[in-house]
Amino acid sequence: MVLCHIATCLWVIIPQFTTTEDNFSGTWMEDMNEMDSTSLYALSFYWTITTITTVGYGDISGKNPTEWVFCSIMMLVGVISFSFANGSLASILSNYDE
Repeated sequence: MVLCHIATCLWVIIPQFTTTEDNFSGTWMEDMNEMDSTSLYALSFYWTITTITTVGYGDISGKNPTEWVFCSIMMLVGVISFSFANGSLASILSNYDE
């Protein structure tokens, strides 16, 4: 949950550093600038969960190179986390089976 919260916060912060315009032109927040902070956090948390779980519906995606790199890193974190969790579960079941 902490990882998801940190990734969510970073996903909201990145557009603020990648554009100088008030309307976030050229970022994923371009169409979202009318949202209040609670809705923006909820939407960003939704993006984080769909990215880390490798579902990735595609309705929210990066629009510039900085966001693409961050998305790629989050996808790798998700794959590595699930691989580690599956390996641990397989090890536990293997040891239990003996």
